[in-house]
Amino acid sequence: MNFDQFISMNFEDALSIAALCADLGLSNEDARLFVYIHAKSAGNPSGIECFSEKKEEEILALEIMLGKKDFSVQSTENPISDTFNGILQNFGGLVKDSIDNLDHIAREGCGREFHFRSELSQRLRFHTDDQFRKEKLQFFSAIILPHMKKYGKEKAFEAFARQRKTPPVLILNFRDSLN
Repeated sequence: MNFDQFISMNFEDALSIAALCADLGLSNEDARLFVYIHAKSAGNPSGIECFSEKKEEEILALEIMLGKKDFSVQSTENPISDTFNGILQNFGGLVKDSIDNLDHIAREGCGREFHFRSELSQRLRFHTDDQFRKEKLQFFSAIILPHMKKYGKEKAFEAFARQRKTPPVLILNFRDSLN
C-alpha cells in the first residue's frame, strides 16, 4: 500500500474520530491518539489486540525521535562497525532535529507549541504506561469505535463548526489548569 492509498483509506475515519472527540469535549491530543489507535489496529490482522503486547521497536523508535535515546542502545548481539554506528548516530540526530524543526514550523506558522513532540510523547506514553494504554483502549472500544461511523463528512463539519463557536477556556493560573 502506498502513501496515497493509506491517506485515502484513513482520512474519513480520522475526520470522524476528530469530530466525535470534539463533540465529546476531548482534547486534540486525545483525538490524535485515537486516530493513531484506529490506524494501527485497522491495519493489523489482530485488530485492537495488536496493542496487548509491548512493542519494544516502536518504543525505541519513539525514544530516538524524541532524542531520549540514540542508536547506541542497540543490542550487542549484533555488533556493528564503528563507521556504521556513526552513521546510525547521525541518522538518529537528524530525525530528532527534523522533529524539532517541524515543531518550530508549527509554532511559527500555526501557533502550536511542541505539536509533533507532544504527539510522539503521547504515543510513547501509550506504549509504556500500561494503565494509560488500558484506559485509552477501553474508551476507544466502548465510545469511539461504535460511534465514529455516525460521523460522516457533513456531521463532522457541523461538529467542527460548533467547536469553533465555543469560546476558548482561559486558564488564569497553573493551579486552575490542574482541575
